Amino acid sequence: MRHGGVPIPPIERYLQFLTLEQLGKGREEVLRLPEFVGKSLEEITTALKGIDDKFGDSLKRFHTIGDSMEETNKKLASVDGKLSGIDEKLDGISSLPDKIDALPERIAEAIGVKKKPSD
Repeated sequence: MRHGGVPIPPIERYLQFLTLEQLGKGREEVLRLPEFVGKSLEEITTALKGIDDKFGDSLKRFHTIGDSMEETNKKLASVDGKLSGIDEKLDGISSLPDKIDALPERIAEAIGVKKKPSD
């Protein structure tokens, strides 16, 4: 078939040409793929290494915090023991007013003087 002196190929032949052209472009992209993937993997590896380093630093910090909390817990247990001793002493002091009120009578008894009945 001709159009103005230019041969026109059948449609099937034109479709084959377009398919081959697309396959050629696809082949070029596939050949570039390993380089592209390699660069991407390098970027991902670098990012993961940074994350891994930061995660390691975080673990060290948590370990340090855990040690500090354990030490604080020991100190609090010691303070709790001391406060318990103070509680016992305060219980003993709370009975002092009764003992002080009875003191004049005991002194009077000790020296042999009888207390006058209060008015």
